[in-house]
Amino acid sequence: QTEVETYLTQSVGDAKEYTARVCREHPDKGLRFYACGGDGTLNEVLNGMMGFPNAELACYPCGSGNDFIYNFGQAQDFLRIESLMTGGTTLCDCIRMGHKTGYRYGVNICNVGFDARIAAEMTAFKRLPLIRGEMAYYLSVFWNLLHKLGMHLTVTLDSGEELQDEFLLAAMGNGRRYGGGFLALPQAKVRDGLLDYCCVRKVSRFKIAKLVSKYKKGEHIGNEEFASLVTAGRCRRLSVTSRTPVKICCDGEISTGTELWVEIVPNAFSFVLPFAGTDSQEKKQDNP
Repeated sequence: QTEVETYLTQSVGDAKEYTARVCREHPDKGLRFYACGGDGTLNEVLNGMMGFPNAELACYPCGSGNDFIYNFGQAQDFLRIESLMTGGTTLCDCIRMGHKTGYRYGVNICNVGFDARIAAEMTAFKRLPLIRGEMAYYLSVFWNLLHKLGMHLTVTLDSGEELQDEFLLAAMGNGRRYGGGFLALPQAKVRDGLLDYCCVRKVSRFKIAKLVSKYKKGEHIGNEEFASLVTAGRCRRLSVTSRTPVKICCDGEISTGTELWVEIVPNAFSFVLPFAGTDSQEKKQDNP
């Protein structure tokens, strides 16, 4: 008979601590954790179960941002709890990011700069009366447009190549979308053992609206109109340094720093899918 335990988190980081404790107490028992929330909750549970091959990660998407699951299907696919309980699993890559305060794992995308600042300020706007969801996002965009847009970054790839310029943002990860639907890395796959990256150079406020529109649809990469602004590719590890402290966002979790490294961890964890069979799994990822 399957044992089920429901746990309601109490604070930031509690999901990670709870998951790690259960894994330590049951190292030889098959465990499946259902993260009920957004990508931030998924991130915490992943960090708690890393290093325990007997643990599987499932997602019931009821948070403000659930971008990772769109690598496999639609949100409604994952809202059928019966399908999640009987579904199969697939091995997924994850990202490992670190700076001076240590390192953590991420399921989806790590981003630096303008979009990370938007994510950070969104939290403050959500605290205001009657401000929710998309309104908080657009208020944060407007607020950040009033401030300096560019930042000097040096992005060093594992090949030794350096990208050094005034950048608007940099995104790197193994997932395709973030921020509630922005296709920052439209060609990324969560099982190819590679880290996709995209660096966008500083643009004028007059041009940023058009760029953001293409960026959201994933049409910024390979677009001749933005060829001088966008550099994208794949590697296995890269580092980012900044002359001044910048906002860093990983699966919605915000930090600040001047140095950052990010690498891909192949086949890092077992992810539960609401359907069975290898063929259907591949079809879901290739045609989300």
